[in-house]
Amino acid sequence: MINTLRHARNLTGDERVYAVIGGTHLYPKTDEQIEKTIESLKEIDVQRIGVSHCTGLHAAMRLAQAFGYRFFFNNAGTITKID
Repeated sequence: MINTLRHARNLTGDERVYAVIGGTHLYPKTDEQIEKTIESLKEIDVQRIGVSHCTGLHAAMRLAQAFGYRFFFNNAGTITKID
């Protein structure tokens, strides 16, 4: 996910990343990998992160702790409004 975000920023020339929605694929990563991902997401300054099943519950809880109100579960039927 982090490599994809960096590549997108490079392609567009725009450093801003408003949201990551789904596709985190953090299950079954190690705690160290999850923490490095959180650090990178903070460095990129992601404003919203919506996770789905491929995140795994453990990683989702760490992301929720790290991002607070910016975190949400992006399950089937979730409606996300982007202003």
